[in-house]
Amino acid sequence: MRGTQYPTVVRWKDIPESSEEELVLDVGALAAGHRGQYNLGSWTVSSDNRRVAFTADFNGDGQFRVFIRTLSSGKVDDQGIGGAASGLVFGADSKSLFYVRNDPITLRASQVWRHRVGSETTTDVRVYEEKDPTFSVGLNLSKSRKFVLLSIEGEHTSEVRYLATDRPNGELKVIELLRRGVIYEIDHVGDQFFIRTNLDAPDFGLGPRTARK
Repeated sequence: MRGTQYPTVVRWKDIPESSEEELVLDVGALAAGHRGQYNLGSWTVSSDNRRVAFTADFNGDGQFRVFIRTLSSGKVDDQGIGGAASGLVFGADSKSLFYVRNDPITLRASQVWRHRVGSETTTDVRVYEEKDPTFSVGLNLSKSRKFVLLSIEGEHTSEVRYLATDRPNGELKVIELLRRGVIYEIDHVGDQFFIRTNLDAPDFGLGPRTARK
């Protein structure tokens, strides 16, 4: 919001000339009561449009907590998962939430976990762990909203794995195995992955690949 320290996140219905806005997050209200700083990380709305998951850093050290709220009432469904990085992705069931945990000592983003909305964090399932200290992990949702994208990145190399959002309990699949010196990133549109890579293209090239669930 203009003139304030913190933003307000709103959205509109995807229809022509829609003027009806819905409040997603009032960051100023969330920050109230925190004497230190309050940094909003990422946020994402579930597929059924009922909940918003978001991350907040209270100390400026890159250690986030994950929160989940019901949009219509503002009710907090989960009070917070600590020691997390910023990335979040909902499964298509709107109850499975994928998030990243940091190494407690180095703060390196190293693990991906799956949380069930409303459940105890002790029941969360670890779906991936990167043990090489020179690599870190990140999460994104594909533009098609059909896949969870897990990126594994080092200084001069990368690897991407994917999981269909409608199969949150499934196994991650690899686009291309890690090769030293080869960097690539992907997204998914329609029924194809699009890969941007420096393989045989120092200035990077783009190519499609059909998605396999």
